[in-house]
Amino acid sequence: NFHLENWFDVDKIVYSDGTIPGKPAPDIFLIAAKKIGLKPENCVVIEDAIAGIQSAYNAGIGKIIAIASLEPVEYYKNMDCVDKIIKNFYEFDKSILGF
Repeated sequence: NFHLENWFDVDKIVYSDGTIPGKPAPDIFLIAAKKIGLKPENCVVIEDAIAGIQSAYNAGIGKIIAIASLEPVEYYKNMDCVDKIIKNFYEFDKSILGF
């Protein structure tokens, strides 16, 4: 429906088809890192769900950016694994990736 093939290599898209353990298990992020040929510590995850943030942390993701769309910003400030907090994608600037 989203025509992701216009922007992404479809063979590298990872989604839950019912065979991958759900978050906070790290599997989905580990599979994604492997498919794009990166170590998890060299990846960035942008998440809005607490279970997703925990999943990224469990996978050893190098940089975790929280989107405070579901919880108050203060909640994410107490999570040591979160590197940056944004309120929505309009606040996303590639400079927060640290490149």
